[in-house]
Amino acid sequence: MDYKNAFGLPYEYPDLFEEHMLYVPKKADPPVLDENYPYVNKKLTFRLARFGILIVSQTIGFILVKLLIGLKSQNRKILKKYKKELKGGAISICNHVHMWDFICVMFALRHRSFFFPAWPKNLTGPNRHLIRLVGGMPIPKQKSGIVKFHNTIKNVLERGKWIHFYPETSAWFYFDAIRPFKKGVFSYAVKNNKPVIPLVITFRDPKKIFRLIYRKKPLLTITVGEPIFPDQLLTEHDATLKMLNQTRDWMQKTAGFSKIIDQNIKRRSEVEV
Repeated sequence: MDYKNAFGLPYEYPDLFEEHMLYVPKKADPPVLDENYPYVNKKLTFRLARFGILIVSQTIGFILVKLLIGLKSQNRKILKKYKKELKGGAISICNHVHMWDFICVMFALRHRSFFFPAWPKNLTGPNRHLIRLVGGMPIPKQKSGIVKFHNTIKNVLERGKWIHFYPETSAWFYFDAIRPFKKGVFSYAVKNNKPVIPLVITFRDPKKIFRLIYRKKPLLTITVGEPIFPDQLLTEHDATLKMLNQTRDWMQKTAGFSKIIDQNIKRRSEVEV
């Protein structure tokens, strides 16, 4: 892709927005993602290990993202305002722009145990166990697996848990524009009558002593948006599109992206499947 990030970082982005730029070295064979795969592992040993890794993530992990990428969060108070409405489960979304952006989401939402659909190839790489422990559910391609995957997401939301999605589907590091969204995220929200909490990661230049520490790479800020609720008066199709447009519009406005970049994305979004 001919688009370059605004920071002069040497990243080459794929031609299509949903393509991955991350290379995952193979360390294990891919799991069989059918109706027998435990997308949410309920074994006691796994649940104990998951609890432990979440404690580590929300202590040491939070310290690391503040020190290593200068993470700051904004507008977290909005979660208290909607505490009652969010108690029954919710879907959070964010732009996918950093290797550690899931920790950034955890940092912004704080002390929440939630799940997220994961790129299946990540389950063959060196971080495969960690991805599962922090809530990763690999996305299947087999029909029987897809049915169980959908039912698992429904069950998680019905239990009042949270699920995080990246509607851009793939990670593009330090990409400073919002890419087109897939509709599936918002379809889940409408079908299960759950709110979507948009978050957006933006970048800021390091100042003073931080220029020596971080050099050319910008620091990260994650902002929490007001929850968006499904419009139950609309058809499922129209309500899905309304939520998609509302969240993407807020993310673009909050990020302050230029009209030139936005027009470029609209032209390229025509190739989206």
